[in-house]
Amino acid sequence: TFLDRFVLIFLDDILIYSRTREEHEEHLRQVLQCLREQRLYGNLEKCAFFQPE
Repeated sequence: TFLDRFVLIFLDDILIYSRTREEHEEHLRQVLQCLREQRLYGNLEKCAFFQPE
């Protein structure tokens, strides 16, 4: 699962952490695919991508 590798979930927040931009893009793709498969979608206005911290 992603939870023990590169994802933290806190209440209604999903945090994805990675070492490189390329790795982050892949992690983000995997998490979004998983959410899509479960028919779960986020509000883009509340999303922040590629944040340094």
